Amino acid sequence: MTSLTIGQLGEQTGEAPHVLRHWEEVGLLHPARTPSGHRRYAPGTVAAVRTVRRLQRVGLSLADIVALHRSTKADRRARFAAHRSRLMADREAIDDALGFLEHTMDCVHPVIDDCAACRAFAAGGDTGSGRATLVAGQVTGDAAARSAVTVSSGPAW
Repeated sequence: MTSLTIGQLGEQTGEAPHVLRHWEEVGLLHPARTPSGHRRYAPGTVAAVRTVRRLQRVGLSLADIVALHRSTKADRRARFAAHRSRLMADREAIDDALGFLEHTMDCVHPVIDDCAACRAFAAGGDTGSGRATLVAGQVTGDAAARSAVTVSSGPAW
């Protein structure tokens, strides 16, 4: 396969030419230049572009990706481990929020303060995570022992 123009690379990867030029500016892509100054990309650049986009989809910023690109294997491993930890924490927070929403959809109490599970979640209760854990409509952890949250305005739940 011969080298690719910026338009061809964009067609094969789904990336706009201005994005590819920006990635070149930050040091992620290194196209050759024709005598007239046009960019020419090696066929392997398609995989590199897809890798950058995949790293962005898992939550890494372009600055993070540039740092990974310039790092050693050991440093990349450490960076990925740190990012994995952040994602795990985010997943825990999302799971807690989903548990709360699922509970409140079926909660028979008209006001948060009337329901121990809702009250604990609103208070941010539970040891370690700062959130209440809802298990089959019951509150686990320290959240059950916390004081009630007063809801002074807003809709009844």
